[in-house]
Parts: sequence; structure tokens; C-alpha cells
Amino acid sequence: MEKEQEINIDKVNNEYQELAERMIKALAFIDSEKFNELPDELKGLLKVRAEITNQYLRIRECQIADASNNNVDAIGQLSFGTVISALNVGFLAYRKGWNGKGLFVFKQVRVTIAKDEIIKNMLSLNDLSKQLILATKGFINYCNQCLIYDTNTGNANNWVPSISDIFAEDWCIVTKIDMAKIGNNK
Repeated sequence: MEKEQEINIDKVNNEYQELAERMIKALAFIDSEKFNELPDELKGLLKVRAEITNQYLRIRECQIADASNNNVDAIGQLSFGTVISALNVGFLAYRKGWNGKGLFVFKQVRVTIAKDEIIKNMLSLNDLSKQLILATKGFINYCNQCLIYDTNTGNANNWVPSISDIFAEDWCIVTKIDMAKIGNNK
């Protein structure tokens, strides 16, 4: 089993090196006069491809470090598009540029609450809300909700990204929790 893991690490390292070399060449081409002669649509697509490749390289760097027992728990310098993919699979996210430290975003698990007794006993709903739910459909579908959680206060609020959040490139995704670092996402 250990030998298999070593082979996989070597394979990942080799893939990373090859892709990093191609990325360097792609960026050099993007900075060249020949690139400027291309149609705008093609230039745009090549820039998008370079950005996606860069995001992939960042994730691979962390996988390599983690496989080398460097225990990476967060991957930084990511775009919001990458963060959406990470939230969808259950990772946490934060921005280095946020003023408040200890703030994390996560996507709530998609779930249907369909039992009358469960709805009646939900502490997060007031009585009028419970009456409405039970008098109409009789269930709640939680879907596509994100919360921002403050590790300093324990407060969780609904979160919708601002335009600044969407275009920021200082996003980090958290792949595992290191209890010694909680609240220190600087």
C-alpha cells in the first residue's frame, strides 16, 4: 500500500511539473506580440484557460504538500468560481481580505424536512412560520443556502456574496480543520 501511495505522489508531482511548465509557456505567449494579433474572443478564451489552469495548479500544490505530510488545511489565492465548486463538495471558504477574522462560509446540506413533529419542534422557526409550512406543503426543502459563521461569536447568518467577493482572488478553501488555527484565517 505504501509503495502505491509513493507512485501516486510521483505521478502527481510529474503532472504538476509538466503543467507548471506549460503554464509558464502559456503566460509568456499571452505577454507576446503574437498573442496581440489574435482575435479578441480567442485571446479571452486563452486567458480564461490560463486562470483555470492556475487554480488547478494551486490545488495540486496543496495535494502534494499534504501528501508530503506538510498537513495543508487551506488552499489560498483562489477565484470565486473555484470556491463555488469547493462549497458544493462540502469545504469551507473565507477571504483573506475580509475585515473580520474568524469568518467562514459554508453551504448548508440540501435536505427536506417533512415530518410534522420535526417542524413543530424546530427551534429555528417561529410559531407563525411553522403554521404556514404545515398548512401549505407540510415540508421544507433546504437548498442552495450558504451561511457565514463567525468563530468569535458563534453567530451564523445567511450569506450572499457581494460583487467584491465574486471578483476577489484572495479566497481560501478549508479542506480540514486544524483546531489550533481556528479564528486565525489571516
